[in-house]
Amino acid sequence: MKRVLSLALVLSLVCGLSLSCKKDKGGQKEEDTTVPQIAWESNSSFAEKEIAPGLEAEVSIASVNGLSVLSIEVSVPVTLVSQVNNYIGISSNKGTSSKNAVIDLVGDEVAVTALNLMGVTRGGAASYAGSKSLTIDFAALVNAIILNQVLDNASKFSFNITATDTEGKTTKKSVKFNWTSAPEITVPSSDVSAAAGKASVTVNANGLVEALTVTLAGDVRAVAEIADRTSSKSGVIDLIGDSANAVKYFSFPAASSISGKKSVTLDFSALILLIEPKLSSSITVTVFVSDQFGKTATESFRIIP
Repeated sequence: MKRVLSLALVLSLVCGLSLSCKKDKGGQKEEDTTVPQIAWESNSSFAEKEIAPGLEAEVSIASVNGLSVLSIEVSVPVTLVSQVNNYIGISSNKGTSSKNAVIDLVGDEVAVTALNLMGVTRGGAASYAGSKSLTIDFAALVNAIILNQVLDNASKFSFNITATDTEGKTTKKSVKFNWTSAPEITVPSSDVSAAAGKASVTVNANGLVEALTVTLAGDVRAVAEIADRTSSKSGVIDLIGDSANAVKYFSFPAASSISGKKSVTLDFSALILLIEPKLSSSITVTVFVSDQFGKTATESFRIIP
């Protein structure tokens, strides 16, 4: 019995003094704070985010021992692979239709320089080898990649970060984005005759409608006829914020049939019937829509006497 107790005592002392023994806190091992840390302050869970105005995606990387590896594996729609390759100097790291590109921030001076110039990273170094702290702005990176590019709705983007320190300790995180196409508005392709009395507009919004307005400008008497029937007393009909008047006077759909919907059809027959007796010159009708992500669309058509 004494032998058993002595052995237990020795082991407890060794564990207490050894740096390799980790304290137990409620059944969980204490975290090794020397492992590289990757944090997204505004999105600690690293949940997928929508690419939209106001996107914030600054990710901080910290390493007590300094970095020996810092790479970003980039997964984008195949049509954008060549765009990503523009930022890469090492041929073997360039992406193809079947292989993701890799941005090496330690061994690829071209990649580091490109990201610094775009404001994705901040610093004039040619490499982040040995770096103990830096920030990567993934919003700036993804916006640079998609600039002037045509994207399909629901396009996915993934940036897989690998950070390894000089002691071989590694941390990995993925920054993910989704692209929802901006709304689309289909208006009459030619001038609408008030005498005909008919016109319709279709609004499609993959991101769901959040705001929808119809603005009239031109013939003063016709616009006044509309303004008298809106809460704002202007030529702007707010189909969601002023739904009661939009339904009562212009027979547009109720707010409940517009807000949060993907598709809305507007029949302008009632509006045309109302302004036709007053119309002596053309009137321009502008339809504006904004979705839940702040993406917008605007289209116009004319109503003529």
